[in-house]
Amino acid sequence: MQNQCEKIPIYTWDSISKISKVLSSALIVASLFLISSTGVSADTSNASVGVWWPTDSAHVTGVQPFKVVADNMAVDQYDMYWQVDNGQLNLLPSNYDGYPHKESSVDLTNWTWKGKGPYMVNFVAKSNGTTFAQRSISLYNDAAASVPVSVAPAPVPTPTPAPIPTPVITTPTPTPAPTPTPVPAPIVASTPVPTITTPTPVINVAPAIIVPAAPASINVWWPTDGAHVTGIQPFKAVVQNMNTDAYTMYWSVDAGGLVPLNTTSTSEGTYKESLVDLSSWNWNTSGQYVLTFTAKNSSGNIIATQKVTIQVGTVSAAVAALQTPVLPTVINAVTGNLAGLNFYVNPQSGAASQASAWKYSRPNDALLMNVLASQATATWIGNWNTDVYKAVHAVTDAAQKSNTVPVFVAYNIPGRDCGGYSAGGINSPDGYRSWIGSFAAAIGNTKAVVILEPDALANIGCLSPADQATRLSLLSDAVNTFKVSGQTSVYIDAGHSGWIDTSVMASELQKANIGRADGFSLNISNYQSSSDSISYGNSLSQKINGKHFVVDTSRNGNGPDAGNNWCNPSGRAIGAKPTTATGNALIDAFLWIKTPGESDGNCNGGPGAGQWWSDGALELVRNSH
Repeated sequence: MQNQCEKIPIYTWDSISKISKVLSSALIVASLFLISSTGVSADTSNASVGVWWPTDSAHVTGVQPFKVVADNMAVDQYDMYWQVDNGQLNLLPSNYDGYPHKESSVDLTNWTWKGKGPYMVNFVAKSNGTTFAQRSISLYNDAAASVPVSVAPAPVPTPTPAPIPTPVITTPTPTPAPTPTPVPAPIVASTPVPTITTPTPVINVAPAIIVPAAPASINVWWPTDGAHVTGIQPFKAVVQNMNTDAYTMYWSVDAGGLVPLNTTSTSEGTYKESLVDLSSWNWNTSGQYVLTFTAKNSSGNIIATQKVTIQVGTVSAAVAALQTPVLPTVINAVTGNLAGLNFYVNPQSGAASQASAWKYSRPNDALLMNVLASQATATWIGNWNTDVYKAVHAVTDAAQKSNTVPVFVAYNIPGRDCGGYSAGGINSPDGYRSWIGSFAAAIGNTKAVVILEPDALANIGCLSPADQATRLSLLSDAVNTFKVSGQTSVYIDAGHSGWIDTSVMASELQKANIGRADGFSLNISNYQSSSDSISYGNSLSQKINGKHFVVDTSRNGNGPDAGNNWCNPSGRAIGAKPTTATGNALIDAFLWIKTPGESDGNCNGGPGAGQWWSDGALELVRNSH
């Protein structure tokens, strides 16, 4: 074995001093690294999670777009995750449609382990892997309401790891390196060597950094900052991530006295609200007022404030259209085939999605989109639906849960639209009969309205005599199939007032089995005025034994343009909102059969037929003042 003494180096005073300095510097660098690596970066200090959709306590079904942002941060500066009932974290990708945000489409079909719920959804924001903000909401899955919780053990949607702790981050105090053991100098007989002890470096270590829980913050639902308002307005606000019973909310204007808001529960959720009459707000000649929302805890201490600036008084035509869109006056309710029915409003319509996307980036335009989103529109079913039964049943089921009646459009007849922008349809007569059978089966015994094949009769002249006979037979059979249950109201489409003479149309309707149908429909996807449509409908009804009719008023507020153009003409406006109170015994309903905002085709700046067109939607609302 080698002599161990040969491994012991000989240190001089100079080398020992250098080693001491190096150790001291290394320890200081290591301590600073520990402090900086475990702290939270400054750019997240004022961030909080803002959940656009779903809102707290929302009732939802099917596939839902989870939309979230970290307030006061660019979307590429953080990662966002969602989890349900403390399950695994799921990443939400960045989305730049409208205002940049994080979004993920989530299928709630299998969320049945709690029945209807509530399910706790937690949104977690991270920067460089460190959680800096969270927000939890509760959801109710209405599609699971009929699933008994006790039927089977509650399924777990994802493996459940340990819950993520509340983001109160404690930075551990760096532990200084142990005192280096003094290295004895080798003893050389001829030269006495003094004993050297390397002193322990003195390091000023910063105290442990404790990041407190995010302070309470107020989310003002309405009015939004910069809103133009008049008349009586509902002031709505909540404290994020706090039960409404745990705080009181007040509003004040221009630093005036505090006015309380009451707790309100609606389909939007539970929040604080107060109706405020702005008609006497005239002390600022500019019309600009600063609102302050103040939240206090049970001890009366202020826990959060939020300011918004609003403009009171004269508003733009766009906002005026939002607040009081002029719709034709209904004289009085009458008893018709659809009397008293409330029609289904699609919560995931193009207008609803657009309003959500513009909520922060274009708030006034988002409010205009809500005018459209709040109204019932028809659901079009055609060859784009790969499973007609599933598509129809999903809508009837959603309508039943909201105690409303769906309006469908059957649009799949062979030779549809004679090669126009909406050309297509199923390939064969037998295929169409089978398709109609599945359609009717999906409706079953629930109440529904079906508009049968827009333009199929008005366009029948483009077909050969043999194909015309086939089309009339298919329409007749479809009426019989839908009427079997006794719960479906069927209206055969009859074009519009500026197209086919009433005598000709009456003959075609009779061949198409109008006798068993509930009536006919007019003005689908067109712009003819209500007065012209009603006059035409009254005349046509007299020729077919007084049959009733419905009118599509979705885009006829300004009537047709000078050239009677039908494909995305400019200057048009929404018309009378959907209702069964029409003031005319022959008119069963005014309906929005064509969805306002969906294009007529690749013309006048619009995209393909049936595609959502936000610019066209905005124009329709803005022109309705």
